[in-house]
Amino acid sequence: MSEVSLFFREEETVRHGRRLLTLKRSQQLYWETHYAELLAEYERLLGQAQRLVRLADLVQRDLNISNESLKKEMELRKQIEIEREGLIQELQAALDKVKTLSGLLPICAACKKVRSDEGYWQEIAAYIREHSEADFTHTICPDCARKLYPDLTHVFEKE
Repeated sequence: MSEVSLFFREEETVRHGRRLLTLKRSQQLYWETHYAELLAEYERLLGQAQRLVRLADLVQRDLNISNESLKKEMELRKQIEIEREGLIQELQAALDKVKTLSGLLPICAACKKVRSDEGYWQEIAAYIREHSEADFTHTICPDCARKLYPDLTHVFEKE
């Protein structure tokens, strides 16, 4: 199937003008000379217009290629941003879970309670449980067992 030219009518006008000029007449009239000049200018302008259309088509093709490339890059960047946000949320969740104790803890020499940042005194076990992932189980050391249960000293000495 042949492709119809964008300038079909203009090209037809040029062909018709050439046919008129090729007719043999005994005398050349002024209008024929003038018509020939106009036809030549028309052909020149038509050629320029056709070149401009071809150039516009090339530019449009390049723009389409660039647009597709930019779309792909934007999709990739969006995906990377989504992954980045997910990692940030994971890290934030992990950071929220991590509770660490550091620095100096003001502790009572007598009762062993710890003073919190707010200035309240609380049991050391409660303070550590609140500020870390540690939990406590209760037992008794041999020295305290001897002091508290002197009649069971023989049991503690075996351990």
